[in-house]
Amino acid sequence: MTPVRTTSRPLIAAALVALLAAGCFSVDDGFPSVNGCKLKPNTVCEDKDLSGEDLTQAQLLNAQMAGADLSDATLVQAQLTNADVSEANLSNADLTQATIANTIFDGSDLRGATLTQVSSNNTRFRGADLRGDDLSNIDFLNADFRDAKLASVNLSGANLQNADLRNADLTGADLTNADLLNADLTGAKLAGADLTGANTQNTVGLQAPTG
Repeated sequence: MTPVRTTSRPLIAAALVALLAAGCFSVDDGFPSVNGCKLKPNTVCEDKDLSGEDLTQAQLLNAQMAGADLSDATLVQAQLTNADVSEANLSNADLTQATIANTIFDGSDLRGATLTQVSSNNTRFRGADLRGDDLSNIDFLNADFRDAKLASVNLSGANLQNADLRNADLTGADLTNADLLNADLTGAKLAGADLTGANTQNTVGLQAPTG
């Protein structure tokens, strides 16, 4: 039997390399691209306009998205672990069941955003604007809300164990039945806030009741 000749293999490989170099196709073709933002882990999409886009189940692990416009975007079940979404516009965005562990939302606008059933741990919201949002029954274990705007938010039943709420504005917030075990509320504004039934064991910064 005549042996199969393999001399063509190097030629094929060389042709593939040439096609890649010419930009004929991309090794990232399995990931969608929206307005110049490749939706893949470790992507860099800072200041991109993704407003109103459908980013359902987007894989954005470790993504750099600071300053991005994600207003009205659909991020249902999106993977945002370790992502930097600071100074971004997320107003009215839908993050239902998104994974936001270790995600940074510092200075971001999250007013009107939906965070129902998000998976959150060590998430940072320093200086973020969540005024009026419904954050009830969400697990915010170890969350950092320093200087956050949380006036009139609904945090009833939320898990805020070990949360850092220093200097946060919680004016008129609903914290009924919230778990504030070991939370730090030093300097927080609590005028009109309702802490009925809240677990305040070892909570720092709460003034002792008078009278």
